[in-house]
Amino acid sequence: MRKMSGRRSEEAWRELVARQVDSGMSVQAFCERERLNLNTFYGWRSKLQARTAVNAGKASASKAKVSEPAGGFIDLGSLEGSASRYEIRLDLGGGVVLQVVRG
Repeated sequence: MRKMSGRRSEEAWRELVARQVDSGMSVQAFCERERLNLNTFYGWRSKLQARTAVNAGKASASKAKVSEPAGGFIDLGSLEGSASRYEIRLDLGGGVVLQVVRG
């Protein structure tokens, strides 16, 4: 591959990092083949991993705050004849909690 002139975009670096992983080659061998600076590659890989971790944290935080209501019926099986203890707790929002305890 010929060396590109100018700077690569973040998306171009994402593609290069993904290609290196898919290649199964070591980072050093991949960078030599693609004529990339090893330190620059490691720097971008680190930066992209950090951004991915931050975005994943934001996504899970937003999912924790707002949850979609479940649709349909959830069959919990027959509770008859079982000596086990069951506890079901439903947070209905607005400070209202429905709690059913058996056993």
